[in-house]
Amino acid sequence: MGAPSAAAPAAAPAAPFSMTYTVAAHAAEKVAAALRDSGVCEQVWTAGGVRRKKPDHIHDLDLVVVPEQEPGVGSGGVWTQRFVDFVRRGELWREADLRGGEQLTLTGVAEPPSRIHRHSRKISLRSARRPELRIELWLATPESVGAALMIRTGPADFAHLLVAAARYEGLGLPPDARRRAQAKGSAEPRFYFAGGFLRFDDPARGDVGRVVPTRTEADVFDALDLPHMAPQNRTREALHHAIDARRANPRGGRP
Repeated sequence: MGAPSAAAPAAAPAAPFSMTYTVAAHAAEKVAAALRDSGVCEQVWTAGGVRRKKPDHIHDLDLVVVPEQEPGVGSGGVWTQRFVDFVRRGELWREADLRGGEQLTLTGVAEPPSRIHRHSRKISLRSARRPELRIELWLATPESVGAALMIRTGPADFAHLLVAAARYEGLGLPPDARRRAQAKGSAEPRFYFAGGFLRFDDPARGDVGRVVPTRTEADVFDALDLPHMAPQNRTREALHHAIDARRANPRGGRP
């Protein structure tokens, strides 16, 4: 009786889909151009790894979009029906040249288009030919686009530290602000990110949930009393260094 034949080696798992900066930047600009040409978007910004000029291993495309807003509804973000109809009709799902003749076809959203509404904060797209490619549209208002761009440019560990430090470590506050609040027995003032906005609380003054307008990322850095950092220089380590420097020499931001 012959020896049993050796089992065929298992196929190696497919490598996770990723793009180089050149490929990802080209694809992101195609999506951005379609949004700009739509006539229903006021601003379109590329974010994520493309904006940081990450050289490779970019797995998805992030864009911050300021859609048309209904007039007279404040700064909360109520998009016009024209924008909602544009999304639902699928007019964004055009083909874009991804690389070397390959086509990037945007054909759907992560949830039924009927669920895209005038208060949506995110739209997720998938490529028909590369379903593992994700395109995330983060919707913002003119008053929140700076905060949205800061968080969605990342990287994730930078954004997580920024959010935590603003909420719990008193970024942007005058040196004695927390001490004065404790002496009065009131909750401490703080900046924090919520609902897509940078906000400010000073309960002792009845000032709670106030939106801090951030029309640019510079507004975020200034409010939190942090040095301006170019997207490609944003790392958790660099932010830690900036926070430590401000602890040693706090000035207080502009609530």
